[in-house]
Amino acid sequence: MPVLGLKGPTRVQFRLVIGNDDEGKPVFRTRSFGRITPNATDEEIYDIGEKMMSLQKHQVFNVNRIDHKELVKED
Repeated sequence: MPVLGLKGPTRVQFRLVIGNDDEGKPVFRTRSFGRITPNATDEEIYDIGEKMMSLQKHQVFNVNRIDHKELVKED
């Protein structure tokens, strides 16, 4: 039986540099935002995320898009 992937919610995750440890290595924190339409393009998600992150003081280290799919067997 074939398996079908049904689009689920999308999340965007930001990895932030919040400071340095005693050895000078960066300390990271992650911020995630969900309930993003799966049809949004990577560029749209990045642009909105960039605007949101400009409202906080920490440096953005990287941005990740996380797509979820439900896998179901077709009858």
